[in-house]
Amino acid sequence: MADFVVIGLSTFGEVLARELYERGANVLVIDQDKEKVQEIKNFVTRAVIADATDKQTLAKIIRSNVDAAVISLGESIERSVMITYFLNQLGIKKIVVKANGTDEGRVLEMIGASEVVFPEADMAKRLATGLVQPQMEDMLNLTDRYAIVEIYVPKKFVGKTLRDLRLRQEYEVNLVAVKQTIPEAFIAVPSPDFVFKESDIMVLLGEQENLEKVMK
Repeated sequence: MADFVVIGLSTFGEVLARELYERGANVLVIDQDKEKVQEIKNFVTRAVIADATDKQTLAKIIRSNVDAAVISLGESIERSVMITYFLNQLGIKKIVVKANGTDEGRVLEMIGASEVVFPEADMAKRLATGLVQPQMEDMLNLTDRYAIVEIYVPKKFVGKTLRDLRLRQEYEVNLVAVKQTIPEAFIAVPSPDFVFKESDIMVLLGEQENLEKVMK
C-alpha cells in the first residue's frame, strides 16, 4: 500500500488527500488550521495539527520512506520553499509542490522539488480548450507537444469508415480507441471498416496542433 503525505489543506490539498485515501493509499495530512484538520480526519489515515516549517516537527511526524510528499500551501511561497528544503534534508525521495507561477516553480526545483504543479493554470487551459472545442470530452497532456484527447465524432466524420478518414495521412494523428455510447461499448484499435456514428467518442493521440485540426 502506498504512503503519502499532504502538507497544507488548501482546496487542492484537501481534494488530493481524500482522493488518495479513497483509492486505498495511506495518507497523512499536516496543517496548522485545527478546524480543517478536524474536518478531514475521518477521510484520511492520519491528520496532524502542526507547523510544517519546523524541521524537528517534520522529522517526528514523517517517515523518510514515504512514496511522496505533496506541499499545497496556497499563496505562501516562502513556507513552501522552507518545507521543500526540509523534506529534501530528511531524505524524502519524491517531493511535489503546488506553485502559482513559473518563477516560483524554478525556485522550488532549485531547492529540491521533484515536481512542481500549477493546478489553477492547468485547469484554466483545460477550461479554455473545452469552451473553444465543446466537442472535446477530455484531454491528457503527455508532453508540451503531445496529448491524448477524447472527442465526439466530428460531423465531417459521421458515416465514414476508419479507412475513409485516413487519419494518419491527413491529420498525422492515431486513433487509439472508440467509446460507443449507444449502445455502450469500448473498442480498442477499431478495424479499418469501422463506421463512425455521431454518438461515438474517438480517443486520439498526436501533436496538439494536429489534434486541433481534427476538431475544426
